[in-house]
Amino acid sequence: MTSEQSIAEFSWMQTASNITAGTQDQELFVLSHGLQASSAVASTDVLDQALRAYRLLRMKKFYLRAPKRCLRQVMKQGGRVIKRLRKEIEHVDAELAAIIITQKHWWTAGVGNMRVYLYRKEAVLKVLPKKDTGESLPTIGSEKKVLWEETEGEFSSGDILLVLTHDLAMTLSMSQIAKVITDNLQLVKIQELAKLLIEEAVKRRKHDGYGVLLIRKL
Repeated sequence: MTSEQSIAEFSWMQTASNITAGTQDQELFVLSHGLQASSAVASTDVLDQALRAYRLLRMKKFYLRAPKRCLRQVMKQGGRVIKRLRKEIEHVDAELAAIIITQKHWWTAGVGNMRVYLYRKEAVLKVLPKKDTGESLPTIGSEKKVLWEETEGEFSSGDILLVLTHDLAMTLSMSQIAKVITDNLQLVKIQELAKLLIEEAVKRRKHDGYGVLLIRKL
């Protein structure tokens, strides 16, 4: 899926039904990855609730002045979905990453093992997690309170924000991702870039846990 707008263009692709992505008002972008039991249900429900939370917050006057506050509410709502689902499905869980963009800035938060990267000037930089210990990070359902990392940065023309599932990030290094983007950025549309990244990963290791979301500043 892709769209053009005044701020950015975006695209996502996944290899399984338990990985879903979406946008609300082309300002909030979310990638959700359901885990364990009923993973497809978890992924879809978490995504829907995150988008709905932002849609409601957007109607409040404060939202234009408080994107970080909105982002935190989105993450909290994701956690509440898992708590609700666990009343019926014992081992349901999910990972969630969200990004809010404005004309000159971005804010992101993530819980679980997904990665957020920034492509800028032919290089890929890691945004989240801030520290990579090599250990599995807490997911939405692993704590009584949702724990997430968050950070922010400038959004410059040509920048690409990427959200990747853990399996994709473990299959393609940041330098490999940078090469795929650099070699093809001027040749294909943004939706093709997402497809090329997935295809490059499949060449190295076939897996059903690949998902990527791209947001390119125009």
